[in-house]
Amino acid sequence: MNKRMYKKLLKEARIDWLFNHYGTIKRGVYADYMNRYPKDWKEVRKYLKHTRVFKQVNRDVHTHYKHPDYDEKDSFLKCIKIRFANLIDYYFEKDIINRTLFNLCFD
Repeated sequence: MNKRMYKKLLKEARIDWLFNHYGTIKRGVYADYMNRYPKDWKEVRKYLKHTRVFKQVNRDVHTHYKHPDYDEKDSFLKCIKIRFANLIDYYFEKDIINRTLFNLCFD
């Protein structure tokens, strides 16, 4: 697989993971991540607009929400970990059709 296709797949997997885990990540860390990487926020916002929590998440991002036990270093490390995690396995486990197409094209 060439580098461009791999990077696109990583981005899709990261966006999918962020959309599915908006309730399990601390609100302050989620808001920090979205403020640091606005292109990811733009993509996630497309999916979140159809959910009932969109107003809360959007307000958190715009107001730079910080939870009571906010630690800037810890938040930075979690954002970096999310950004550079290899989430392709998660993406393929979630959707069997993508996995079979991937295997047919690149094996």
